[in-house]
Amino acid sequence: MCCSTQGEGTVPVDKNGQALSNCILWMDMRGAPYLKKQLGGLVNIDGASIGKVLRFVRLTGGMPSMTGKDPAGHMLFIRDTHPEIYARTYKFLSVLDYLNLRLTGRFVATFDSILTSWVTDNRDPDAVRYHDGLITTLGLDPAKLPEIVACSEVIGTLKADVAETLGLSRGVKVVAGSIDTTAAAIGSGAVDDYATHLYIGTSSWLAAHVPFKKTDVLASLASVHAPCRGVTY
Repeated sequence: MCCSTQGEGTVPVDKNGQALSNCILWMDMRGAPYLKKQLGGLVNIDGASIGKVLRFVRLTGGMPSMTGKDPAGHMLFIRDTHPEIYARTYKFLSVLDYLNLRLTGRFVATFDSILTSWVTDNRDPDAVRYHDGLITTLGLDPAKLPEIVACSEVIGTLKADVAETLGLSRGVKVVAGSIDTTAAAIGSGAVDDYATHLYIGTSSWLAAHVPFKKTDVLASLASVHAPCRGVTY
């Protein structure tokens, strides 16, 4: 079993895996002022210090959306406006991560689901890892971030109650999966290097698989992890 879900949703959960609030969706901009307060400096680009922007781009391939729509903004919104929820939060999960938790009981994020939290060093697409400096820059508690796994990793088997509800064997394996943006790249059939696809839906984008990491701030060109190992998108 493998899930593909919307990206950039944020669900705070406790140690028992229970959601502590409604999911904050990808169009929710309430985190914008808290993100600007966290990242602002003397000389800014769209509200973020130039030095911090350059660091984000170098390490992640992009930077937090100053609209507050990313999980980075969502987490700061919860931290600064709902401190009681922030204190009780064991892990912040994306929609994909939350479904995987419900299926297997594991608190994990994938290479692509964690991307827009902007707390990972993505320079090696096969070894995405948390970066202490970025976590500190965003003012987040590293203990509240889940383990990172590859999209293709088997993260467990179905929990007994889930298997019973679905009428499936408990031996069914669950693959970590990917968010909609990266899953669409595969579903489009444009999987060869430089083959490009245009997605038009609730949002829209133009993208291609490429064998390298490339970012162009002026052209709004960013690098995103592909579910396939060894490539970026």
